[in-house]
Amino acid sequence: MSDSDTTVKVIFKLPLSLASKDNNKIEYDVSRESIVTNIADLLRFTPQCKFITNYTLLYNGKEVDFLKSFKDLHETSKEYVLHLQLSHYTTASAISHFLSFRSSIGLLSESVDGISEFAISGGATFDDLKLKDIKPAKAQQEKEVTKEDSKEGAKEGAKENTKEDANEEKAQEFQISEEEKKEVVDIIAEILDKDAKPGISKVLAYKNNFIAPCVRSLTISNYNPVPSFYKCRGHTLYLQVVTLEGEVFHITGDSAGFYVNKSSSNKFDPSPKDEFRGITLYDVISHHSKKFISHVNDLEKKISTLDLAYYSPVTTTFLNKPWFVSQPNIVGDYTTLQMPAIEGLQQDRDLSNEFQSVRDEPVSTFHDRVSSEKLLAKIAHDFNVAAVTGAMKVINGELTPLNIDSSFAETEAAKTYYHHNIFYSYVSDYMDEHKEEGGSEYVSASTNADLNTIKILHRLGSQEIRYLLTTIVDYCGRRILCQATVPGLLEIMGVNPEAKPKEDEEKENFDSRYANDIVVIYGSNDETGEIAYNEKFNKNLNALSQYFHLKPHTVDGKEFFVSSKTKGLVGSDKRNYIMDLYGFQPLDYKFISEYFDGVSDPNQRYPHRNAFIRHELVNKWWNEKVETTKLDLSKAFEEKEFSFNPDDEKDPVSKEISEYLTGKVIPQLFKNILEQLVTLPFDGEQLTDIFHKSGVNMRYLGAFLKLVEDELEKEVKDHEKKKAELVERNVEYKEYEKNRLIKIEKLIKERREEINKYVMEGKDVPEELTKNLNLDDADIRKPNTEEPHIVNYDNLNFLRFIIQLEVVSRSLKHILKNKSFGLPVTTVPALISYVFNLLFGNQYNTQPELQILDPAYAEDKEIISSISGLTRESIIKQIQHEASIRFHCTISDDWFDKELATRNQFNLIRSICMKFGIQLFNKSYYFTKEQFENYKESLDKKTRNKLQPPLQTFSTSDFTVRPVIKDSDYVSTFADELWNAGAIQLSENQEEAFSLISRSIAVKEQVNGSIHASVGENYLTLSFFYSKQGKIQEAIAFARQASIILERTTGVDSFVTLKALTNLAILEFSNESAYNCVKLISRILNILEASVGYDCHPSILSILETLQRLALRCKELNLTVKIVEKVNDLIVKIQNGFKGTAYAMNLSTLGNLYATFQDYTNSLKCIEEAHKIYSDELGLDHNLTLTATQWLNSLNGIVASQKLARTQAAVNAAPRGTQANSSNSGAKKNGKSNKKKLVGKSIEELVEFVEGGEPKKSNKGGNKH
Repeated sequence: MSDSDTTVKVIFKLPLSLASKDNNKIEYDVSRESIVTNIADLLRFTPQCKFITNYTLLYNGKEVDFLKSFKDLHETSKEYVLHLQLSHYTTASAISHFLSFRSSIGLLSESVDGISEFAISGGATFDDLKLKDIKPAKAQQEKEVTKEDSKEGAKEGAKENTKEDANEEKAQEFQISEEEKKEVVDIIAEILDKDAKPGISKVLAYKNNFIAPCVRSLTISNYNPVPSFYKCRGHTLYLQVVTLEGEVFHITGDSAGFYVNKSSSNKFDPSPKDEFRGITLYDVISHHSKKFISHVNDLEKKISTLDLAYYSPVTTTFLNKPWFVSQPNIVGDYTTLQMPAIEGLQQDRDLSNEFQSVRDEPVSTFHDRVSSEKLLAKIAHDFNVAAVTGAMKVINGELTPLNIDSSFAETEAAKTYYHHNIFYSYVSDYMDEHKEEGGSEYVSASTNADLNTIKILHRLGSQEIRYLLTTIVDYCGRRILCQATVPGLLEIMGVNPEAKPKEDEEKENFDSRYANDIVVIYGSNDETGEIAYNEKFNKNLNALSQYFHLKPHTVDGKEFFVSSKTKGLVGSDKRNYIMDLYGFQPLDYKFISEYFDGVSDPNQRYPHRNAFIRHELVNKWWNEKVETTKLDLSKAFEEKEFSFNPDDEKDPVSKEISEYLTGKVIPQLFKNILEQLVTLPFDGEQLTDIFHKSGVNMRYLGAFLKLVEDELEKEVKDHEKKKAELVERNVEYKEYEKNRLIKIEKLIKERREEINKYVMEGKDVPEELTKNLNLDDADIRKPNTEEPHIVNYDNLNFLRFIIQLEVVSRSLKHILKNKSFGLPVTTVPALISYVFNLLFGNQYNTQPELQILDPAYAEDKEIISSISGLTRESIIKQIQHEASIRFHCTISDDWFDKELATRNQFNLIRSICMKFGIQLFNKSYYFTKEQFENYKESLDKKTRNKLQPPLQTFSTSDFTVRPVIKDSDYVSTFADELWNAGAIQLSENQEEAFSLISRSIAVKEQVNGSIHASVGENYLTLSFFYSKQGKIQEAIAFARQASIILERTTGVDSFVTLKALTNLAILEFSNESAYNCVKLISRILNILEASVGYDCHPSILSILETLQRLALRCKELNLTVKIVEKVNDLIVKIQNGFKGTAYAMNLSTLGNLYATFQDYTNSLKCIEEAHKIYSDELGLDHNLTLTATQWLNSLNGIVASQKLARTQAAVNAAPRGTQANSSNSGAKKNGKSNKKKLVGKSIEELVEFVEGGEPKKSNKGGNKH
């Protein structure tokens, strides 16, 4: 069907109260399958309807269902006329209008999400860059015209340069104004200036509230709820507004609209204060406040200049909760406290039932599927919000436990809770059921596996089998499992829920018995110890067993498609539910055998026996098996080929998968990182992401570290061996050169004698004596061009450090968790502060003070003793123990004093904070007395004298703790399907591909909202696709959009955001936007330096190389030299002081640059040092060494010539004869000519000149050697 067949016109006819004199309708061209509510939402962007929220739509005189599509209204109509009819307000619609209006006038901060009560959200900082507009594509076309003109000019006027040289030079110059050039130069100078570096407090500072409120406050009045006497008069709601003028108005809402009433703070009178009535709150407030109107206009102007991504609210996800937070600006707002009641969140909303009901609805069209996924995503997120809120109530002791009369009632971990249809329990083995298998650690691993399975089930969307929405909340050492319940399971508590079926009833089939008694009918029954079975239930699990590659197997004579540990129940809603889903993943047989079963000492073995293999690895292994056996993929899937038995720990397939992980996947991943097929991670979060996507568990960090250390040791040994061989080879080469020169001298002498003989005899010299000397092949060796043997210090050293850092931070997380569990939550910040001072602030204060701010526990001797008993040495010992048993990694005693002390300490602080849920307030922290004194000296005298030094590096007031949430976020699967289809088409049909990809992003934005990490990542990938097609402007636009979204959802300093910024900088460079590029580079370097480590990651060299190219394009040679010098320093630092081939190559580049502006002395120094390194690292016969030798000869000649010229000039200053002056003038002229020819030449060009050729014009960018 063509677009003309599916596109229809929708006309909204407005009532007289909204219509303008000239226009009473609003028109849109939309798809016939569009949902009415999606199009109606567009009305809020029109001047007539922007504050209208309470209306109905009529089509042919009948009220329209907003959830219907236009096709449902009339299947073939090409024009739909909808009459907008204002509705009477009810209390619910008045509240809805109130909430919508608040967000429209800036009273709803963009930093607010569902858990803002418990954590501080981050904000976007992208706007602070103040990037210039994207250069249009025509700039590229104008450049081409300029290039053509340059060609003609080159033909006519060039004397020394060829046409190609002119074009090449012109192509490498940026079209940049002097003003922009000055800005670029200033920024580069700041980058290179160590003293100009902004500290972490500036780099990670962010601003919230892009939108300023247009009134001081707008709240629900304290006179609510409406008294019954006034309900009869149509009153719906009472509000109170404080305008920017400071006036306080009380507003009555009734069925017709709103008006200002006569109430005051101490008197209730809801009657009209004047005659004015408004349909909306905007009408009423604007009538009484002039500043309100002007601020709304200013707000609309500001919004028009901002991308929606800056201030759009999140709908199905949480905003980023950064580790380094700005102190929030707290403004009193009663509505924050009122909101739960206003939105009805305290009602018993059954989110699980809503979720399952949406699953029940048939999905037959595109819009059906989008609407279904949109509802599922919103419900799943609402569940996460409710779960976190409930979990915090549990931890803070605000709920009454269900099992208050239990024998374990005094044990905190044994208590269970039921709140708003969500069941809460501590993740703990309080009954010691799994003591021999790891206890609470065993249970915790099971819940993690459970949640991972649910995430996968989200994508499958099975209707036959349902699962329970689940969220895990970690807070202050407590882990709370929040789960929806099987309908009816808790309702019959106390009514014998374990009732047994009568013996004469058939157990295999569903019957009325299960409608009342909700019991396990399939799988393991913990209460009875039996394994139940139901054939029909088992058949419904077939599709799941195929997807998870589970092998049908027999238990107690019955065939099970999934693990018998999985529990199957039928709820009172007649739906089939499964619980305990960890059995969908195989156990890591090899790991358990080696590190748990094979270790007799409980204190030295892995903490638990539930070491599962990730589903990503199972899929990877399965696909590889199908490929190697050349089976049909679909057939292998249907017939469950290569499936594992989840109930058999010794299952050969599970064992093979386990060995596949350690024997192939981990070594291959390491190889891919070394070969740069996989990005070298910036931090532990990216390392974790890489591991998990490859199917590798984090317990293999130690094994991965061993690969790194073994490879480094091997490369160092090979390098030393190679150097030893080079010593002998260099001796042999010197001997060869010596003998060759002797032979050549002899041949020259013999030829000279022969020539002289002919001359003396008056004969012509034979032609063969005028030709080149004939040397034997043995006398002519071709230069050695083998690849340099370089030790991969940069990648291996950083990878080693980042693995150790991740091991230490994860180990310390477990230590804090164990130590926190027995403490009141209000004392946990004191514990964190004390531990941080011991580990990071010991050079400032070796004996930190314990600060407990909660007065209820400030004098508690038991708590004080349990915390203050810790020492730096004891913590390090605990870290080493955790590292050993969890990751099989050895952390040396001096790791903190050597490895960490030489780097940015915020590396580790950041990692720990993110894992444990710590938010550290944004301020300056001093790790040594010297740092504080330096800061003090930077202040003026008056301020300096008043400044008091801090007692210690950290104080308890610097910390807050947030919940760490593991949820089953629902992401649109339909959008992913469209994306994959588009990606496949890219190489065949680009127009169709980009259409599918654009639809994919549109669907994801509808389902998950525009502010979602997956949307940001999609925009980033789309930017990459467009850049590959040469559509740079579009690529830049999408990369900017991605950066803003990712800043808000993943964090300003996250690896995903850094990736987006780096990609954008490259695109801006390609678009010749020098200012934008250098601003982005400055931001990237500042983030790396502040929180990740500026001089640690090798990618910094690539970033500086881009900066170098930028400076060259701007014809700033002096800046280019400084950048290359900085690169030299970084190469040495990254390689732990080693000066190898990479360093020498960069020295060659630096020498070339010096020669370009005639600084031959420094050029000579660079080439001399490079030549020495080449000789030692590559050998005297290597091409790079020989080239450097030739360049050295040339530069020595030039320097000697300059010295001679200076000497001669001094001599000439005295009275001399004209002949001497004339002779010197000739030499001087010749020397000047040589220098002129050598200015700006590359190594090869200089060598060519030395050998007698005429050098070509140098490439401005120089050449690397």
